[in-house]
Amino acid sequence: MNVLIAMDSFKGSLSSKDAGEAVKLGVKRVFPDSIVDVIPIADGGEGSLDAIQTIPGQFEVVSIHQLDGKKRKARYYRTAEAAYIESAEAVGLHLISSEELEPSRLTSYGVGELIQDAERKGVKDIYVLLGGTGTTDGGLGMLQALGYACFNRSNEEIPLHQNPLRELETIRESQTKLTANLYLVTDVDNPYAGMRGAAYVFGPQKGMKKEDVSSYDAGLQRVANLLSISERQKGAGAAGGIGGALYALGANYVPGIMWMLQLLKVEDKITKVDYVFTGEGQIDYQTAYGKVPAGVGELAKKHKVPCYALAGQVVEPIDNLYEKLTGVLSIQQGCLRVEEAIKPEVTKKQLAFSAEQVMRIISSGRPLT
Repeated sequence: MNVLIAMDSFKGSLSSKDAGEAVKLGVKRVFPDSIVDVIPIADGGEGSLDAIQTIPGQFEVVSIHQLDGKKRKARYYRTAEAAYIESAEAVGLHLISSEELEPSRLTSYGVGELIQDAERKGVKDIYVLLGGTGTTDGGLGMLQALGYACFNRSNEEIPLHQNPLRELETIRESQTKLTANLYLVTDVDNPYAGMRGAAYVFGPQKGMKKEDVSSYDAGLQRVANLLSISERQKGAGAAGGIGGALYALGANYVPGIMWMLQLLKVEDKITKVDYVFTGEGQIDYQTAYGKVPAGVGELAKKHKVPCYALAGQVVEPIDNLYEKLTGVLSIQQGCLRVEEAIKPEVTKKQLAFSAEQVMRIISSGRPLT
């Protein structure tokens, strides 16, 4: 028997690889002689670099300015012709404490520094993977790192390493143009500004007070006008508006999960197996729209391979997933507090147990297909 395991990470608990290895353990308990292939995978957001490193290349480590302007090391992945930059690696929400979440101080400058380093090293293509950032600056910090200047109403240049969004009146473009092809990778379709834009939808998650949201959105509206960012540009509001700033630099949109699956040649692997496991921390109605389990399940269905999704939590309704997945199972056994349930050793144990039960049903001759 051949089994493919392509799990997303269980955020706050397990990496994609560790989750996959736990599922493999459960499969092997029932079919010890089975061939099991574990592929770390992500949807283009946080954790994507760990999946991408399975293709030939190397990590580049760069000294950058993080969200609050302090220096730190960050990495991106480089192959012979392409660079893969994860925005969360440079300015991720997880890199700063909740006490330090002050939107007026936090910027995307570090993402621009990684792009600049990749450009300097002569890559042909630069893919910026959006998601998990701690800033809502409309990508202005990133643009400043690439030579843009931001000015306030008094025509004074706004200093670096503070969010210029609310003070901004005009922008001076960089005199240096990027030679590499730019791509923004995301499955978020939110526009740059407005009620579904970066400030209203994602700002409160990053420390933005309710009474301040409208002023940040007004800033995004001004930037959209200055940089000709259209409300029709898909994903412009991703990563606090970094998506929109990338569009202003000439970037092309790439749908995250399908791009990742193609990059890692997941479909080729699915054609050679009997069963597939996928999953993530929480599966709900939104999972069908650009998340790892839906993408993997779609490819499995295409090749008529049963695909089972395991999740830390399953929130109904999920009827829109049954077109792609054979079954969706919560791994929880008994009532546990969240703090206990997300402990890595607990998640590993429950993933292995749940995978084992699926394989025992399959071994009984009554598969869940």
